[in-house]
Amino acid sequence: MEGDPKRTATVALFANTDFWLSSGPASCGASCVSEPSGQDAWNHGDVATEINTTWLGLVGPGVQHQGVNNGLWSDHTDIQPTMMFLLKLHDDYTPDGRVLIEVVTPSALPPAVRHNYGLLVRLGDFYSQINAAVGEFGLDTLKASTVALASSSAGDTTYNAIENVLIKLGNQRDAIVSAMKTVLYGAEFGGGLPAAAPRGATATAAQSAGLIGAAHRLLATAASV
Repeated sequence: MEGDPKRTATVALFANTDFWLSSGPASCGASCVSEPSGQDAWNHGDVATEINTTWLGLVGPGVQHQGVNNGLWSDHTDIQPTMMFLLKLHDDYTPDGRVLIEVVTPSALPPAVRHNYGLLVRLGDFYSQINAAVGEFGLDTLKASTVALASSSAGDTTYNAIENVLIKLGNQRDAIVSAMKTVLYGAEFGGGLPAAAPRGATATAAQSAGLIGAAHRLLATAASV
């Protein structure tokens, strides 16, 4: 029915990081976007280094004294499982992050983690890069999708072609992440790993590298349109 709020189209605005967005009437014109003098609009919203780069401090029993470590990737979703691990607690669900075993003292790690440490760190790195919103996979697919949305001059053919590949890559990512969680959480919280897990983890890491490569190629193809 005309005028029904449930049937009224909505628009989500994604601003340049130099600007503020504000709510207003249906036809707010230029007043919806502003650049106030002397205010730091760049630190609110959007995908930008200034916003997505944050710090995490960890201290307590089981935590290594590393000082400032700028080389370790820590996504927001990694904080909760790392805390649960250090506190020796268990969730009744599987969170989206991973335990940052790189900051845990070796004596506090389960045998399954110590014996497969290098492999699990590598798997954790790939996990972050394909599952985090601002990982390599997330940023490349976001850029490719932006190209698709801006391809109106090329018609729906270009848009559909790019979006269809994005759907396929997203499904592949979900399957790989599921396999990664089984290995990572099995070692960190389950107390052990199946005999075939290390071999499977190596294969999963290779699949992750292939997925990141596919996202790079998609972006390169989209950018050439």
